[in-house]
Amino acid sequence: MIDRIPQFGDDLVTFDSTESMRLYIKKLLNYYQKQVDRYGAASGEMMREVLRRENSAKRQEKRKKADPSPWQKMGSLLVNTTDSLLGKNEINLQLLQEYTFKLRGTQGALEAFEGLERFDLEGSSSLILYLKDGVPGRIVVEHVRPNPPDATASAKPATTVVDSEGKGVQQR
Repeated sequence: MIDRIPQFGDDLVTFDSTESMRLYIKKLLNYYQKQVDRYGAASGEMMREVLRRENSAKRQEKRKKADPSPWQKMGSLLVNTTDSLLGKNEINLQLLQEYTFKLRGTQGALEAFEGLERFDLEGSSSLILYLKDGVPGRIVVEHVRPNPPDATASAKPATTVVDSEGKGVQQR
């Protein structure tokens, strides 16, 4: 069984080091690759079964009309009660497309992550990764700045925001 990664559309994940974030992104990348492989293989198998079924059906009898869509709208859902093989294949192809998008986005984020070393992360207390539709999109680096000697409050964090392409850097 594949290790499950939480599949929240948008999420914030906090890390205590760049290495732990890098490992998480690699694990996310590995998960998406396994999903692409899984749905690609399942979809290919179903397509072969559909072709076998259609070939045998054509030999028996030619259809006079094209079948209407097997999907029926039920409120906000689409339901397929007439052709489960075709329905499952359509869903597998849709999932394959979605995971391929996530895989490419995560690969790009991992490549961009390598440029994070150009920022001064000395004294950072945490890194926050923003996932948009399951794809790393931004990184927030919280730094702890010591207060002046006369201040009585604790150290105040400063924040650096970096997007997945290393652009849009802001320090607060």
